[in-house]
Amino acid sequence: MDNCSTLSPLHIDPLRLIEAVTRGRGEPLADIEVLGSVDSTNRWLLARQRDETPYRGRVCLAEHQTAGRGRRGRDWVDSPGGSILLSMGWTFDRPSQLSGLSLVVGVALRRALVERGVEGIGLKWPNDLLCKEKKVAGILIEVESENEQCSVVIGIGLNVLLGEESGEMIDQPWTDLATISGRDVDRTAVAAGLITHLLAALERFEQEGFSPFQNEWEEADALRGCSVVVSGGSSPIRGVASGVYEEGSLKLRLEDGTFCRCRAGEVSVRRS
Repeated sequence: MDNCSTLSPLHIDPLRLIEAVTRGRGEPLADIEVLGSVDSTNRWLLARQRDETPYRGRVCLAEHQTAGRGRRGRDWVDSPGGSILLSMGWTFDRPSQLSGLSLVVGVALRRALVERGVEGIGLKWPNDLLCKEKKVAGILIEVESENEQCSVVIGIGLNVLLGEESGEMIDQPWTDLATISGRDVDRTAVAAGLITHLLAALERFEQEGFSPFQNEWEEADALRGCSVVVSGGSSPIRGVASGVYEEGSLKLRLEDGTFCRCRAGEVSVRRS
């Protein structure tokens, strides 16, 4: 662990983090790494995953990223100590197991925040957490396949106390946990909750797929009933968001009343 001998209360405390995860799990987690600064926790974990045997649940956190990544090539903006920047590795036996993974991760993160008393968190398909239409967290999943096995790194960025200077670099409405809760946030405790709930969700997802999570995801669906545009394919698709299918694709009601499945893409809400 990359840890200073003296930690301020704003830092993630590796020892307290491991103790909290062990209590929540009832067993120790094999590998948690807390870094001061790194280009990207996803990139750091991917590099080590290529050199080692398959593993489940290895975690890397950082106080700051110099080249954090979001979906579709965007930068992930953070301020030192102002976010939870977390990546977790997992190995699946086959690519078909991954359907709905980002939605399951969203459910796990929301559970962890609700457990901490954070209210009003919604899920935006396929990989954002919102509060009052403002983004508070994002998920980036990167996959490498070899001999049918899929090595997955799940990247999570959660705004805790971002600050206006960093916020000015974000090109969409945003918020953070300190603003939502109106109080100081214990980043170590929040990170422990995220890890604990994510591990439990991934273990169930690995055995049962997305189906057990579908109802819970739809109860928190931030887009349901909204007119949206799904871009990222050959041409934008417009319709009304109407929940998700059993494998996690977006259910979109078109103007003619029929439905289509959107399996991936960028969802933007069309304002009227």
